[in-house]
Amino acid sequence: MASIKDNLTAIIPPHSGNDLTQGYGPGSEWFDIARGSMHKCLDATAGSASWMELDIHTPAWAVGDYRVPAHIAQVSDSSALTPDLLTMQPVFVGRRTQIDRLALRVTTAQPGAAARIGLFATDPETHAPAALVLDAGELDLSEFNGDRWRTISVSLKPGLYWTACIMKAVGTMPVVRRVGGALYGHLPTSTLTELAASAAFRYLSASWAYGALPATAPAMMQDSGTHGPIVALRRSM
Repeated sequence: MASIKDNLTAIIPPHSGNDLTQGYGPGSEWFDIARGSMHKCLDATAGSASWMELDIHTPAWAVGDYRVPAHIAQVSDSSALTPDLLTMQPVFVGRRTQIDRLALRVTTAQPGAAARIGLFATDPETHAPAALVLDAGELDLSEFNGDRWRTISVSLKPGLYWTACIMKAVGTMPVVRRVGGALYGHLPTSTLTELAASAAFRYLSASWAYGALPATAPAMMQDSGTHGPIVALRRSM
């Protein structure tokens, strides 16, 4: 985490004097327990600090807990997955958070099976996946069912991110939990095609050879198929 000060037990809101001379900096968080309000420092200039009150009406995320994309309405594991297909799903982070795991839930492991998982940032103008934040490397799916994860260490600022996954081609593909149903309106689209379909878009997808994740997200298409593995994030701080 960044070496700036937070105050999560205040009894009054922050003011212009709560500045760099007190250890605060851009990104510092201030929680007023008397009013139940969260504030974020935008500018810590001495004597004229600027703070913004945040909307904190997001689900609680305790240390040690996993979070999955909120648009998921149903999960599925009825068939094997498509290899060499990059899929992404949106996940919102409401406050500065340290992540120590990216994980999949494996239903049926298979010899030689593996997945490449990671996170992408969001383009502030298009709201589509943009720069790679983290390539967590190869996740072994060959031996055990249940929770399988890659250990990481990444600090995420508040905002929208995209989980990413590519499955390796093997003789018999593994089965992992994936999106079986989704809520309408969670994926960026320039038309109302989603409303004309029988199912909401579940993830973004693009053909991509198995291997390292790209430094910048390729052009992605909205997809209402059944090949979007659910990548979960675990909070450590």
